[in-house]
Amino acid sequence: MGDKNVKFFENRRISTVWDEKKEEWYFLVVDVVEGIFGLR
Repeated sequence: MGDKNVKFFENRRISTVWDEKKEEWYFLVVDVVEGIFGLR
């Protein structure tokens, strides 16, 4: 896979990876759920 990045959603970290071959973003599900539901 390609570049690893961290995005922010409402001041919460969302870990991401960009796959250059497929031209798709991948997101860490645990981070997305925490961001949506405000967990932790």
